Amino acid sequence: MTGAPDPAQLGPSARVACVIDSALPKVWDVFIPVSLPDLFPKAKGPIPPVVDVRDQTGRWDEVGRTRTVVLGDGNTAREKITYSDPSGGQAASDRAKFAYAVSGFTGPFAYLVREAHGHWVFTPGADGTHVGWTYGFRTASLVARPLVGLMAWSFWKAYMRDGLMHFKALAERH
Repeated sequence: MTGAPDPAQLGPSARVACVIDSALPKVWDVFIPVSLPDLFPKAKGPIPPVVDVRDQTGRWDEVGRTRTVVLGDGNTAREKITYSDPSGGQAASDRAKFAYAVSGFTGPFAYLVREAHGHWVFTPGADGTHVGWTYGFRTASLVARPLVGLMAWSFWKAYMRDGLMHFKALAERH
């Protein structure tokens, strides 16, 4: 994906996928304005829920847009869109990709992770829209890498899976 590193190449990573029983344009129309607190309402081990999103302006599908994600423990991180196709509110029927970078972590996580990158890929299929989400962490040090790897494969992957299932339910209701 142009303009965005492959999350799996950064360091510890996780990937989840599902099929949503809805056409890609409808899935994309739900994805762009989706509320992060609706996707991540519960903690997963040491990973707190998302309770708010601040400082976002405009549609969340234009490269360069930023926002602050607020977690249930009061810590925050900054998200920035690095790739969006389509963008500008245009629904596509044959493809959709979305990538973002996360930085500026506060709290204990700031000592473990320098940045993270997420990629979403939406592909139409005969059985609905295939959705894949990959997330990778660039650790703050080599010492942090095994701990972040353990967290990515246990708690973070489960957190992603829960978020994706919440998204699937939302997309299938619309």
